[in-house]
Amino acid sequence: MTRAGIVGCGNIAQVHAAALSDSPRMELAGAADIVPEKAQTLTQKYGGHAYDSMETLLAGEHPDVVHICTPHFTHVPLAVQALRSGVNVLPEKPPAITLEDIPLLEQAQRESGRRLGICFQNRYKESCQRAKAMLTAHALGRVVGARGFVTWRRGGGYYTDSPWRGRMRTEGGGVMINQAIHTLDLMLWLLGDPVTVAGTVANHHLPAGMDVEDTAEACIDFGGGVTGLFYASTANSGDSPVYLDVECENGHVVLEGERLYIRDASGHLRGYFENPPAKLYGKACWGGMHAVLIDDFYSHLDNEGFPIGIAEGSRALRTLLCLYRASREKAPVVYRTGVPA
Repeated sequence: MTRAGIVGCGNIAQVHAAALSDSPRMELAGAADIVPEKAQTLTQKYGGHAYDSMETLLAGEHPDVVHICTPHFTHVPLAVQALRSGVNVLPEKPPAITLEDIPLLEQAQRESGRRLGICFQNRYKESCQRAKAMLTAHALGRVVGARGFVTWRRGGGYYTDSPWRGRMRTEGGGVMINQAIHTLDLMLWLLGDPVTVAGTVANHHLPAGMDVEDTAEACIDFGGGVTGLFYASTANSGDSPVYLDVECENGHVVLEGERLYIRDASGHLRGYFENPPAKLYGKACWGGMHAVLIDDFYSHLDNEGFPIGIAEGSRALRTLLCLYRASREKAPVVYRTGVPA
């Protein structure tokens, strides 16, 4: 039985704990939160012992894996500490909030010899897997462009209930790093690394005093004439289905919510697939694939086959940080896999 610990016992931690409790080969050994009552509530429901810090959790339980479900700005220091303690680490997105933090994760993993995965669970949807297979096989010819849209609603209470949100210092950004990063990750997974990123970010409806964006638009150059257009906002009237359209020479591969549409060059429907119902462990917009990703990560603890390590897991982060910089500088920014000089 593989023993797990969870650090941070907010909403997303419930998803991780429920997924662990449903697995016959994993168990929740303990959970930690700086508000001890939250850890006690989670462990009373899912098992394990409650702690008030990751340090006491590691010392008390010696887990095989630590799930990091804390505010964004804590992901890197906690992951580095856990890796250096000889523990495998599975953080929620984003892996970091600055480019400079990524090498710290890479070094800690390399020196520890442990596994580090990032939660981009939507890649595990069957519709997304089918889209990836079609594009990899060039079933509709080469890719010529893509469009992505994330239009959701997050009101003032979303930020005031969790004061770390809405602050660049602690959240690292707004809609792009918190909500739209999953769809941006899918676009990059399907199309590859960008060459340059241009665009703008703005605050149209966030409460006064917030210094992050609720709306963003980007023009992503993938080279070879391939352009990705991306729009995201939490100023919508509600949560609309995420939309991602990849245009190829001979048609379109379209992901909309839980559905995959294949259209020919004239727009006629040539194929359709809808994801089978999945057990939802939390909000519907989180999808039902956390359990699948977690199971896959645990199955690769003894090898290097888990597909969303730090290189893959930081691609969307690097891209959205380019967008933030492009918006500030009012000029396209070159995408780099390393820290910009």
